[in-house]
Amino acid sequence: MSDSEHVLPPPEAPHFAASVALFLGGSCLLLVALLSRGGGSFHQLPSSGQFLELAEEGCFMEGMYYADPHRMPGSDRSSEPSAQSCQSRCLANEKCAHFTYWPDGGCLLTDSTSYPKAVPFQYLSTVIGPRDCSRAEVESSAPVAEKVVAVVAALPGINGTACASYPACEAAKLSGNCCPNDEHVSLGCCGGFPPKATLAV
Repeated sequence: MSDSEHVLPPPEAPHFAASVALFLGGSCLLLVALLSRGGGSFHQLPSSGQFLELAEEGCFMEGMYYADPHRMPGSDRSSEPSAQSCQSRCLANEKCAHFTYWPDGGCLLTDSTSYPKAVPFQYLSTVIGPRDCSRAEVESSAPVAEKVVAVVAALPGINGTACASYPACEAAKLSGNCCPNDEHVSLGCCGGFPPKATLAV
């Protein structure tokens, strides 16, 4: 036996190939986890532009849902093709005061005891609205006796109130105030740290 045969270590796999295999394996696991989280079914989500157009009308609002209770007693969740269809369903029910239209087409009717809450980030395209937009405008312009109500003010988020200070709000293409918004409601995108500043070189 020669000296060279006795001293040689066993051959090793190249480091690069092992890194690539680890990356591909991790990517496949992540893909499987994401697909299984959705329950294996895919829904056609309406385009975001449709919702932005509705929100600009002043009658519908994005990023909110009605809660406590989230559904009017005696009503069931239905699937509707649009927020307008969901509103029509609400208009046909005398007890309905407002509705929530979810990104998967789900429509929930609520009465006057429910109140709006911010949705989690993944449901930012959820839309709420009143029973009747023309009636909501008339009611809001009618003179109302002034009543003093003690209200707890919504405090600014950790990074301030501007949507641009929160990566999740920027990713949802929101602008203006988000944390809280102009209605004093903090949206679901308000958690987290400020976006990383880019330095000019």
